[in-house]
Amino acid sequence: MEVFIEKILLLGDIHSNMVALEQILEDVGQVDRILCTGDIVDYNPWQIESITIVQDHLMMSVLGNHDRDSAKGTPTGYNSYAKISCLWTYGQLTQNARNFLLNLPEKIEFIINTFRIFMCHGSPNNLFDEYIYSPPKTPKEVLRGFLRKTGAKFFIFGHTHTLRRKLS
Repeated sequence: MEVFIEKILLLGDIHSNMVALEQILEDVGQVDRILCTGDIVDYNPWQIESITIVQDHLMMSVLGNHDRDSAKGTPTGYNSYAKISCLWTYGQLTQNARNFLLNLPEKIEFIINTFRIFMCHGSPNNLFDEYIYSPPKTPKEVLRGFLRKTGAKFFIFGHTHTLRRKLS
């Protein structure tokens, strides 16, 4: 049986940092697939440019909480600085950009080489706003529960701005 190994770039929480995004894409080079865990916009000034890069690279992206709330202009649960940023971002987005963001899926389930993968911004329990960390902060049994709940072999979450390691 022949197994094709894909080169996959996994990123998320871009937060309109077009400069960093372009550098990452240059450093990584050619890949077979780019996955994004959401939060394409907010905080940095390059809202439209970041969306354009995501679109031009055909990234598979889910909707993040900042994408959702910036596109709607309805920040909820943010500190005062993040709320101001979200409202400012709303004003910078065109209607096409808002529509693009709001049409991103809340979750994506797909298969690579027979492995079922579940991806969302937060968690299977709260697709946008739950923070999930590597053990021991989030217990291994909770993480295993996500695998059982989704029927996935692997899951990919964003939102925390931290890299998670493999669950053993």
